[in-house]
Amino acid sequence: MHISVYIIMMLAALLGGCAAVWYQQSYIDEKLLPPADAFKRNKLLLCCSAVLCAGITVTLLILWGKRAVPASAAVQNLLLWYGVWCAAITDFRVKKIPNAVVLTVLGVRCLGILWEILAEKKSIAETLIFGLIGMAFGFVFFLICGLISKGGIGGGDMKLFAAIGLYFGLIGLLRIMIYSMLLSAVVSIFLLVTHKAKMKSTLPMAPFILIGLTAYYIFLSNLE
Repeated sequence: MHISVYIIMMLAALLGGCAAVWYQQSYIDEKLLPPADAFKRNKLLLCCSAVLCAGITVTLLILWGKRAVPASAAVQNLLLWYGVWCAAITDFRVKKIPNAVVLTVLGVRCLGILWEILAEKKSIAETLIFGLIGMAFGFVFFLICGLISKGGIGGGDMKLFAAIGLYFGLIGLLRIMIYSMLLSAVVSIFLLVTHKAKMKSTLPMAPFILIGLTAYYIFLSNLE
């Protein structure tokens, strides 16, 4: 990748961290706070968001650069990561995943698909089918899980997994699901054993999805 891509994405990372803090605070307060007010209420979270987003961006750009991934793919996947980060901190604080976050990452991927078809000359059928199968599986699977668990899986989790499926298709989605759900199970068992949670307690899923997505990016995907 050209050095300009790294610079642009570093700036985007810092803005993404700030946007996540501003949006989640406005969402929690149910009103659109001025950025300065949101930042004052969450100084620690603002610093952590900026550092984490910048750090993950540097790491992923280095990895993707070595793999010669197209800049369009790197941008799409980083924007997805920022969106899931925003969902994670909101879900952690109020156990809700805003629809606006899901719709934003879906919109990014739709634009990415158009770019891949028009500019990169990829097959229309292959590109669409690849993503739509993953999206459909993510939605249907977690819809069934939600019905079986009677609310154990929230609608926000279902929609977020469906959006991720549009990016990575069925195989990529399955990997991220496994990593996320295994980590969630380990944490749940630990909390039960230490009596910090009860059988009927629920955990926010988005933070585990974020960790699963990060692991997939760094260790387990070619992202070609």
